[in-house]
Amino acid sequence: MPLILRTLRKNKFVRELQPAWVPQDDIQADALKDLETTDNDLSVWLIEEDLSNLERVLAALAANRDQLANIDFALLDVTVINNLGILIQSTPGLAPDQAVSLLHRDLIQLTATQLTQLAQALATHARLERRSKSQVRLLLLDSLTAGYIEISSLKEGIANKLA
Repeated sequence: MPLILRTLRKNKFVRELQPAWVPQDDIQADALKDLETTDNDLSVWLIEEDLSNLERVLAALAANRDQLANIDFALLDVTVINNLGILIQSTPGLAPDQAVSLLHRDLIQLTATQLTQLAQALATHARLERRSKSQVRLLLLDSLTAGYIEISSLKEGIANKLA
């Protein structure tokens, strides 16, 4: 089954990094900031089960940022989302790599309960990963070299770091 990628702050979801006062089977409320919705929809990206498109998607997401920085993200099996009763809709993404734009999905018509359940699922079932600033730089350079992203589409703060 494919995976869903959501960028977030990894330290808000990792059990070992939770404040001591957070119960073992819960997560801190600040984690919900990373699941901010627009019109009750949450933006995510479709990742192949074999992760063959992961680096390309991460490069496209990094290319949309103002500055070169670490990227924290979660990979969650789409089955988990389906089991929560959350609807997934294909919607065009805003990525400088057109192929990646087609991988955009929205989790739609979310309720507060579903959003909380999703946060719990991310904390317990997702692969939480980070790409360092230097790794992100290499991902961007690879996408530029391959022609997936044009240098002119990058914001000045990132373009200057890649020159």
